Formats: sequence, structure tokens, C-alpha cells
Amino acid sequence: MSRIDLKICLQNQKFLPGCPIMGTVEVTNSGDKVIEVNEVYINLWGQEFIKFKISSCAPYCCFFGVGCVYRCTETTTYEDGVTIVDETITLLDRALLPKGRHSFPFEFMLEEGCPSTFETKLGLGGHVQYGLKAFLKVPGKAKYTDSCGIRVEGILDIRKFNQNGPLCVQQANKKVDVKVQLPKTGYLSGERIPVKVTITNLKGSSGNAEIAIVKRVELVSRKYGKSSKEDITLVNSKTWNWASGEWLDNLELPMCTPTNLCGAECIAVDYFVQVNVKGVDVFVPIVIGAIASAEENSWAGSPDGYQGVENYTYED
Repeated sequence: MSRIDLKICLQNQKFLPGCPIMGTVEVTNSGDKVIEVNEVYINLWGQEFIKFKISSCAPYCCFFGVGCVYRCTETTTYEDGVTIVDETITLLDRALLPKGRHSFPFEFMLEEGCPSTFETKLGLGGHVQYGLKAFLKVPGKAKYTDSCGIRVEGILDIRKFNQNGPLCVQQANKKVDVKVQLPKTGYLSGERIPVKVTITNLKGSSGNAEIAIVKRVELVSRKYGKSSKEDITLVNSKTWNWASGEWLDNLELPMCTPTNLCGAECIAVDYFVQVNVKGVDVFVPIVIGAIASAEENSWAGSPDGYQGVENYTYED
């Protein structure tokens, strides 16, 4: 009696858009008989998927001079998704396989602009996923399969975002005027972000100031025209007391997926440096991506010539 084993073999599990995915499908016949095979094929798939709920609320009870109490009357669940890639290659068609191990090479080419692999627990969940699934069919209903996930790391070249020089965002209320300055827009995971905060006290008050790096994840259903979003604090700096003056701080980015996952349609990912002073919230948008390295088809996670906060010149 023949025993059939099917296995996908890859040299690595991470791939860049515009680059090939190469490997082999290994078929092992460990029995004593020749097996008849109708077909051996492999499928490359990639998809975006989101699912979230939105509740509709209406006034339940209102009090004069106080306001209304609201309650949720209806909750609707929305699902949406996009097929990124769905390709199949036939490796063997109608053949006899003797005892032993048989190797069938394959090669797929990832298209430019494929979004990065990603998963979020926002709402009821969302993801960008890729994988390979191999099939071996024999006469009758028997089918053998093997599958594996792969990771795609989208490319977003931050150099094009840094051509306009330093960033400056300024906001104020009746008590304080807050100006936040960054030396550039684009950063790499693990890089330090030098932040300069200038506070002008308009009322002679004082208080605590907070600075953070925030990731904003938004699930967007284009099919229904609905969305759900959440801000996630990645890095919190120390809280400092202010009256008026200037502060310099360094925030170190953790490992992050690139901004907007390099082209996702249903999941938006954006990053901000947030400064909060006395009710004034300043959000400075930043871009997280990569830069090209000297090695062909490679993107570095370490910037060229990066310097610390003391070497930057800030301009309004």
C-alpha cells in the first residue's frame, strides 16, 4: 500500500513586493507501489479582511438643564475584504510516481505594491495575510494538501517624505500656545525621534505636559461606507511640569509595520507624535518605512548618517 506525503519547502518565510517566491513541493511515495497522480499544483493567496460592529444610540431620558441619557438601540456587524493575490501553478499533470521522493520547483512573482502582513484585534478583528497551499490529486476523491503562511514586508521609502525638511505644528487655547517641531517626517523602526516643544504661557498657569508616539488603526469598509478606528499609545515619555519654555526629548520607535501597510485598502495605519499640554492636543503626523540598502532588493532598518537631537537644526 502506498503512503503519500506532501510538503512545501521554502528557503525563507519573508518576502518583498516585486520579488520572487521560490521553493519546491516535495512528494514522497513511501509505499512499494507506483501511484497514479492526476495533478500536483500550488496556490499563492493573499487577502485583506475586516469585521467590526457599530452601535446606533438614541436619547432614552432627558433632564432639563442637565442633558440626555442615551442607550444603544441597534448594533450592526460589517464585514469586508479584498483579494490581493490568487495565483495557481500546475507542477505535474497525469503521471505515475514510483517509490521515493520527488521534488517540483515553483516560482511566483509578488506584484509591486503588495501591502504588509498585518493583524489587529480592533473591532472583531482584521488582517492582511498571505500563504501557499499545495494539492496532490489522485483518481477518485482522494486529495492531499499542505499549507504554510508567508510574511510580506511592504516597501515604503521614507526618503521621499524627508525632502521638505523639518515639521512644525502649532495649536493654542486661551491658556497656552504649544508648538511642536520634528526634524523630518519619515523614520525607521528603532530610530529615535528628537522632539522640540515650545510652550508659551498665556495666563500664568502651570501643569503637566505629556508626549507620546501614537498608532492609529482604522478599519474601513468601502462596501458599506463605514469605519471603526482606535488610537494605541506605543511610547510614553516622562511627564514634565511646565510654565513656559522649551523642552527637547527623544522618543525611540519600537518595531512597527509601515504607514498604511504600504497600500492596504481596508486597513489604515498611521502614526503621530502627540503632545498634550493643558487641554491642547497637538498631533504631528510621521511616516514609518524603510530606506534602500546597498544590497540588491534589500531595504535597511538603519538610516544613513542619523544623528541625535543635539545635532538637529529646527526651523519654523
